[in-house]
Amino acid sequence: MNSIIQLIEEKKQDFSQVPLFKFMRDQSINHKKRLAWAPYAAPFIMNFGELNKYVFRQEPTTDPIQELQASLKKEVGSGE
Repeated sequence: MNSIIQLIEEKKQDFSQVPLFKFMRDQSINHKKRLAWAPYAAPFIMNFGELNKYVFRQEPTTDPIQELQASLKKEVGSGE
């Protein structure tokens, strides 16, 4: 188990050195320039919510917990 945790930590360290993250942490670059990509990424990111809501099908279930969650979602609404 420790080897798995160690591997995860190593991969996290590797991932934190991705050029985008280095660029985002660079205080010598104007913050507007560092975040200039965000408006272009927002529609892509927001579409994942649409995919989950409208495209991915929901399997019928006999699991009482999932049925309870589904009925609560209907009762409360989707938060829109």
